[in-house]
Amino acid sequence: MNTMENIKQAKILIIEDEELISKCLKQALEKMGSYAVNCVLTGLDAIESLSNVNYDVIITDLNLPDYKEFELVRKIRDLKKDIPVIVMSAHYPDASEHNILEQGIFRCIHKPFEIEDILIGVEAALAEQTQVSEFAGYTTISNLY
Repeated sequence: MNTMENIKQAKILIIEDEELISKCLKQALEKMGSYAVNCVLTGLDAIESLSNVNYDVIITDLNLPDYKEFELVRKIRDLKKDIPVIVMSAHYPDASEHNILEQGIFRCIHKPFEIEDILIGVEAALAEQTQVSEFAGYTTISNLY
């Protein structure tokens, strides 16, 4: 059995209304590693896709035709609390670290960006998820007493 068959293919959802950006991101992510990438153009399509697939990372534009600013991020958080969300935006309203954390955003990437910025963000999100899931299996000392 090939060891590559044992590696879980990370599932990534890209929510971007500009098809060219979606296609470029999809190609780059699929070329870089074992990623299964799905692209949607609207927030409504994203919500539908989230109800059918367990994604490992979500990459979304902050302003879509049907969702503005943090509306979609809040909706995603209502549905899937633990999935890292990477936000792309040319017009990020408040890039303060506090606001990013408050909205449940893993990372904010400003447009225009380099593909490497997205790849680094995805790798960081997946690495953090792996650490969290490994840590979840440990018993804490407080649980013993």
